[in-house]
Amino acid sequence: MRTFWYYETDSTEMANNWLPFSDIGCEILEEAFKTKDEEIELDDYVVNLKENILIKKENKSKQYRIKRVENVSRTEMIRHGRFCDYEPLTNRSFKESDNKGDYRGFIWSWYEKQNESGVVSLPTIIEKAAVGIQIEGKLCRKSHEANWLTNRLLQVKHQKEDIVGKCCIMLYTRECFLYSTINLALRADDQTKFDTLGPFCYLLKFVGLLTLYPDYMYEQIVYRSMNLNLDQIEQYKKAAIDGDLKQWLCFSSTTKSRRVAKFYGGNSLFIIELPINEYSFGIDISKFSIIPEEEEVLLPTQICFRVKKVDYDESKKMHIIHLNMNMYS
Repeated sequence: MRTFWYYETDSTEMANNWLPFSDIGCEILEEAFKTKDEEIELDDYVVNLKENILIKKENKSKQYRIKRVENVSRTEMIRHGRFCDYEPLTNRSFKESDNKGDYRGFIWSWYEKQNESGVVSLPTIIEKAAVGIQIEGKLCRKSHEANWLTNRLLQVKHQKEDIVGKCCIMLYTRECFLYSTINLALRADDQTKFDTLGPFCYLLKFVGLLTLYPDYMYEQIVYRSMNLNLDQIEQYKKAAIDGDLKQWLCFSSTTKSRRVAKFYGGNSLFIIELPINEYSFGIDISKFSIIPEEEEVLLPTQICFRVKKVDYDESKKMHIIHLNMNMYS
């Protein structure tokens, strides 16, 4: 159970006009509440905690009520986007020397670039990651969220790899701009984000996930929902016929719970077989997630798979897409 903060919208299209602040927004508000601050800034808004009012900076006539609710079940806060974002299906691209499927792409390219001028220490990478988060936060008009994230990251700058890795996973599971910005950049292979997001992505994959491997490796079935259009569904059907390796480019959130995956009502349910395989694996990060009830298993970037089959459940009006992450099957 957690304490959440909500703001009242003026939307007439919603049955419930009370929406939760972002995950980090709730943390910032709760910290201010406990220190008895009367007013704080929250990016585009000023929050008057004495009057419980949210005020838009650029138009002070735009004011909204806020409220603090204790003992909210975390199962009520399971995040839609984390398990339902669309993942473009891409062909597997091998380099001549890459016969084991360990092509590292965007993230490893960043690390190699840093090493051109000498060995890069973990504290240096953390500092670069913090600077990048600040830049991206400013671009998203989320500077206060960025400050909160970087403060937590810099606190572990001189800690051991396992502590740094778990911190990065915790920050990644926060519902804020960082998660979505990272995956948008990775899906598009956006080289303009190379310097700002490369450091944190490196920490998340090669310090976070690999530090937990193999102790937290998950080797069973996981699930993910997506809303796919007809063309996208046809791509998966074709992939099931041709048998070629495919990949998802970004970090992919899956869940051990079919119930969690179906909670979002997407038109397609992915049933994913995770093999015992050092090249394609998922890491159970639920212990380190801000919402462990999501039972999240995180798949690394550029994970390879084959589409085994695509079925259609007439009773549920849903496509069932079976993937096998064993690239040698």
